[in-house]
Amino acid sequence: MKDITQKLKDKGPMAGNIGRNFVHDGVVLLMDWSVLDRSRVELHQPYIDTEGRVLRLLEGSAKYLVNMKELELHPRQVLVIPENSLVELEEIGDGFAAQGFSFRRLPMASLFTQGTVVTPDEASWQRLGHYLELMSEVVHSGSFQLATYEYLQMAMLTDLSTLQGNAASTLPTSRGEAIFEQFLNLLGGQTSIQRSIDHYASQLCITPGHLSAVVRRQSGQSVMQWVNRRITMQAKLLLRHTDRTVADIAFDLGFENASFFTRFFRRETGLSPGEYRKNS
Repeated sequence: MKDITQKLKDKGPMAGNIGRNFVHDGVVLLMDWSVLDRSRVELHQPYIDTEGRVLRLLEGSAKYLVNMKELELHPRQVLVIPENSLVELEEIGDGFAAQGFSFRRLPMASLFTQGTVVTPDEASWQRLGHYLELMSEVVHSGSFQLATYEYLQMAMLTDLSTLQGNAASTLPTSRGEAIFEQFLNLLGGQTSIQRSIDHYASQLCITPGHLSAVVRRQSGQSVMQWVNRRITMQAKLLLRHTDRTVADIAFDLGFENASFFTRFFRRETGLSPGEYRKNS
């Protein structure tokens, strides 16, 4: 699955230039998401986002899963998604309106290694809006300079990183929260998903019982519920974006045969692998 900005790019040069939005030659700047066709937005369809994203939410709400980390976005918050992330849009509220841009291979991109929601104060919120206004002026000028546009992107990413660092320094992190985040990082970063609690406990240097208790306490779900969720996302990616057989996908995901995988997938999604592939 591709997100809405990628779909606009696929339609050709200048296809996304509705109002003040600008989509051309790899540059994606959305100044008014609300004018775009909501039918382009697909829920519960995971994809690998090779580009990074910054989304400044004006109205409405959204819920994302980024590398297995659940992130809720509310008005006057900013979401940063790093490059090459596993992303799934889980919910999008009525009246959703946002601004944002995509980025790739920027030096400042390394400031964000995981999906992050930043909640700026009033002055910072306005300043972040000014960065976007300046970007809009640059891309719509008669002599568009990519270097100038990218310098503005880097300035905004640096500002967001500073704001997030200041907020994080005031929030205590418990041992349980740290373990749970490390577990999600392990799970989200894998393409060959292990279906053993022992594997993740060993990676985190704790006992399986301790990991199970921490994950349940932090999320209300079991370790295997999270693992199954990750397996389902990977299965959807392979079914939708490759022509590999169900048997090959089952083998890659650690199932003994296609029948076991089909039962698992139907239990998790309500569809067989073949039905999902056909419908998507």
